Amino acid sequence: MKNILVIEDWKPIAKAIKALLERAGHQVTWLVGANSYQTTDGGAILAGLTGDGQTQEIDCRQFQVAFVDGQLEGNIQGPALIQLLVQSKVACCGMSTDPKLNNEMLALGATMAFKKPIVLAGLLSDKLSVSDVIAPTRTAQTRLSSLEGRFTTPQFAELRELADASLAPFMAEA
Repeated sequence: MKNILVIEDWKPIAKAIKALLERAGHQVTWLVGANSYQTTDGGAILAGLTGDGQTQEIDCRQFQVAFVDGQLEGNIQGPALIQLLVQSKVACCGMSTDPKLNNEMLALGATMAFKKPIVLAGLLSDKLSVSDVIAPTRTAQTRLSSLEGRFTTPQFAELRELADASLAPFMAEA
């Protein structure tokens, strides 16, 4: 079991990813963003924003893995959060629909970064695991890159439907 941080402000995808990770036996903390941080010996403490609008202090060093959106609520955006998390020894998966943000998050230390639907589909189909984020292999990167390149093809219609179904309960709440 890993302690995982999900920082995503679009509630349906955040809740779907959180649910998948929890079903896999992980403990998950979800934030929609962060307003400020303090650096400490070997890490950072975030003033995180919760889904219900509260501020929650988070010591980044308590997490092994983080899934981080590129554009978030609050004053600190995804690339800056990636930097703080990497300094805190947290393995990060960036996830943005903007390829430029994914490239920026990779350049700042994320072990991988893909579009959000690909991260969700990867978790659903076991093409992406928490272990892949911690110690990414060429095989894991290839699996996700291949999925990203073919996700909209008829061959992957069933996986797209599964991804949509995993979002549906949370879309009703939004």
